[in-house]
Amino acid sequence: DQAEAELHAIAAEKQSHDTRCSELSRLQSFRDRVTQFEAATLGLVEAEAAAGKSKRELEHCRSGLEQARLGLERQERTHRELLERLRGLGDMRLERQQLQSSYKERQSLELLRCEIQNSRQAIQAQFASNTRCAGRLEEYALEAARLELEWHRGQAVVLAAQLEHEQPCPVCGSRSHPAPARSELEIPSDEERRQAASRVNDAREEMAAADAETARLEAALQGLRDRETVLRSEIAAGDSPSLADLQMRIDILSQRIESLEQEQETEQEYAEPIASESEALKLRERALAQAATARGEAGSAREGARNP
Repeated sequence: DQAEAELHAIAAEKQSHDTRCSELSRLQSFRDRVTQFEAATLGLVEAEAAAGKSKRELEHCRSGLEQARLGLERQERTHRELLERLRGLGDMRLERQQLQSSYKERQSLELLRCEIQNSRQAIQAQFASNTRCAGRLEEYALEAARLELEWHRGQAVVLAAQLEHEQPCPVCGSRSHPAPARSELEIPSDEERRQAASRVNDAREEMAAADAETARLEAALQGLRDRETVLRSEIAAGDSPSLADLQMRIDILSQRIESLEQEQETEQEYAEPIASESEALKLRERALAQAATARGEAGSAREGARNP
């Protein structure tokens, strides 16, 4: 009986020992899980801290990216406005060319009118010269006629001086000479008559040259008037402002064109940087999207860690 009691006691002690060993094993397993949990909790805290930092960095990147996007939009808007202004540059150049052409036409018309006025004055002066030539011709012709008349009268006096009593007259044959010709005037010489005739011929030639010059001037004046008519008809087809107005419009357009040409050079300098900034912004946007995706995946992993 005593031995059986001892066996029971040993069996009971063994069972108690096995129970304690099982409990110890369970406790060790629990301790390992606690250790793992503490490590996971520490990792989770670190991950959340890193996630917060990543979130702040991501927000900062988004803010910087938004500022860059707004700056780029302003640059692009300014660039579009510049291109819109430059779009009218070709029309302005064409308008200036047309105005310069109109200015030259108006200037030619003004010069032509001056030539017409000068031509009229030349014709008036030529008319005065013709009048003087005609006066000289008349004067010389009268003088030559007077000399011829006096010469012929003188010839009668010469013949009368040669008459003899009862001798026949060489002109009429009469032997009676009741009233022979007499004159106290000096008979013109042949040289005087020749010079007078030469002056008449010279005056006639001068008069003929003056008439020819008058005809030439009148023909030239008619040609100028014809050109004026053509020019006036061409100008009348459009605007007919004064030369001063045309010059003012040309100057204003030239200033605007010069300003736009300077802006055109600026546009060429800005176009390439804007394109580069736009491409860089796209790359930053893609990188930010990838970072946001990675952050979302990390958040999902943390949630999984909290709820195993």
